[in-house]
Amino acid sequence: MMILQILILSLAICTSVDKHIGLFPNIIGGKFHDLARPYLADINVDCHIKRAAYDFAKEIQPERKNHRAVFDALQLQQCDMERPPEDEPLTIPDIENPGFTIFVDGRSGNDKNSGSIRDPVKTIERGIALTRGVSGNRTLYLREGEYYMSKPLLLTQIDDDLTISSYNNEKVVLSGAKEVKVDWKPYRVGEFDIFQGKDAVVDIKPAPGAGVAGRVKFAGKVPSLEECQELCAKDEECTGFTWYEKEGDYFNQCFSIIDGEFRTVDSSTAISGVKLNIYVADLSEIDFDEEKFTSLFINGKRQILARYPNGNPEYTGYHTENTGFASAGDGQWKATRKFPPGYEIHMDKPSLEHALYTNYQIALEGPAVQWTPAISYWALAHPIGGGGCTYAIPTGIDVATQNWSPREWKHPNGAIFHAFQGGYWGFWMFEVDNYERKDGKISLGWTKGGFQECRGSTHGGAFFIENVLEELDAPGEYFYDKEAKKLYLYPNGTISDMSLIHLSQQENLIEIRGTSNLPVKNIHIHGLTFSYTRNTYMEQFEVPSGGDWALHRAGCIFVDGAENIRISYNIFRNNGNNNIFFANHVTYSTIEYNEFVYGSDSGILFIGSTNLMDGTQETHPHDNVIQHNLLHELGLYNKQSSPFMQSKTARTIWRDNIFFNVPRAGININDAFGGGNLIERSLMFNTVRETADHVGGFTNWGYFVGSCEYLGSYAVHHAL
Repeated sequence: MMILQILILSLAICTSVDKHIGLFPNIIGGKFHDLARPYLADINVDCHIKRAAYDFAKEIQPERKNHRAVFDALQLQQCDMERPPEDEPLTIPDIENPGFTIFVDGRSGNDKNSGSIRDPVKTIERGIALTRGVSGNRTLYLREGEYYMSKPLLLTQIDDDLTISSYNNEKVVLSGAKEVKVDWKPYRVGEFDIFQGKDAVVDIKPAPGAGVAGRVKFAGKVPSLEECQELCAKDEECTGFTWYEKEGDYFNQCFSIIDGEFRTVDSSTAISGVKLNIYVADLSEIDFDEEKFTSLFINGKRQILARYPNGNPEYTGYHTENTGFASAGDGQWKATRKFPPGYEIHMDKPSLEHALYTNYQIALEGPAVQWTPAISYWALAHPIGGGGCTYAIPTGIDVATQNWSPREWKHPNGAIFHAFQGGYWGFWMFEVDNYERKDGKISLGWTKGGFQECRGSTHGGAFFIENVLEELDAPGEYFYDKEAKKLYLYPNGTISDMSLIHLSQQENLIEIRGTSNLPVKNIHIHGLTFSYTRNTYMEQFEVPSGGDWALHRAGCIFVDGAENIRISYNIFRNNGNNNIFFANHVTYSTIEYNEFVYGSDSGILFIGSTNLMDGTQETHPHDNVIQHNLLHELGLYNKQSSPFMQSKTARTIWRDNIFFNVPRAGININDAFGGGNLIERSLMFNTVRETADHVGGFTNWGYFVGSCEYLGSYAVHHAL
């Protein structure tokens, strides 16, 4: 039987901040409370703990020096500490033994060249071709620039002993996007949408004649709607307004909205308006895959699909005052989808005594048709533990118009509806294919979605909707009309500076593929930046094992069937999918000195496979090391995500890592397979910020009854 040994020598800083069901709700006495400092905590104790965490970060990762991101996340200025200077990029070490070298320069190279430093080739593909057939160490040096990947770079056994590296600390970006130059034309610039009988500031609760810092300004007392609108038009900060036309404490008062949020409720005294600054570009002559265009980046910034309620997941979420979510109570969930029963497998042997999960059991098809392959523990008619319920999802939701957007939608089919699973331990996305507005309510329905976690529920939690043209009303939002081939943008800045845009296209940027019998060996990926991969939350998901996770099998770097892989000194920024994915046989490999930031999904995933209960084959990651990595601002869209997650994996060493600002656990071990894992000298804080039913930074599921070769213990020590 597996033994779980946990030794924690310090205090983990982590909070569950769910508005309604968390241990420490962040709406207390009707007021928002930032749970970066626990409610009623002694300020001196809180600051001592945070200073200790900051000192620990500098101790375990001295190479990052100031750790300004850690300082900011700990909010140490509230503890009277001076904010440190911004960190310099890490110095990327030279390759010690480069061997045979080829140089690639996307700006000045030519694929007819020899590939020397003075005669570089132009494309990575040509550079790889020139390294093949050469024995011993080989290094492909990429010179400064952005390399747009039209397909993944595939490395196999013929690429053994290859290093792909930036040269001399130059900035090299592998991009999953297509760069496009567009000509923006005014569409609705300087206009206002006006809504009679709607109040857009009442939930923000400004006092009469006063504002709310960072959210609403009191613009003045004016006798007409037109004058209030004019005040907003002249104020660059103002994105919307509310004017009170009837007698009362707020009579003739004008409030300017400055946080980009425009969310209304019915009112007999107010009129509200939202400022529009929308431009349009024709993409009909651009060659790109529309189905893969799921995210847009301009000047290095993620743009937001037009949505309601407004929000930017990089700095708003269910843990912030302006959440960007509608309340769970605003909707009435429809009946659950009807699935046929699954085909169940129950094994009598082996059988464990004195355990909750005594025998191996699994179900095929039935509710498991949501995933590929169609197999899941939670498709059983009577699963044990975790609530003991078969997977279920609602087929839609009804929302009262008084609690929802005041706009009429012409063609919302194709919109994506995001919602927390009812227990707030998972997250769903659905593609809307049915819409009706009548009798004071909006009815939404769907047939695709809800597969992003695997336990389900009869109802959901807080929610928002995106990809609706009529909701394009805030700086940084966009919408693409597939039929008209037109891209609409509300620029967050000067439109003349936004002619170059990046349309996401790819998911895997580098693939290393072998088998357990013929693994790829000794590949080193070093000193690169990976950016702009597409969002994959509506693509194919699978259930990796008995925990409650489902996931998409992809990553910026995807490795399957390999040994002694090293991924070091890279930056993973602004990606829509997972960042690093080790699948099946990946052993004796190291992920170190990387930074992962602003990702839609997870940081690092190790996912093995078994033949049902038989885990004795070499089809799982083991004996890998993850060290000196910085992971933060991940899970921007998929809340069932983690900086690190493993399933059917053994003997992972996780040391000297720092991770924070994530919606769920920092580390998720999805089953009890293998064991032998070691977590040491790592810092985690601000975890489980938007979900519930987790014990802070680390969680471990106990599901696995079967055969495997390891069955070791877990150890956690010297972790803060």
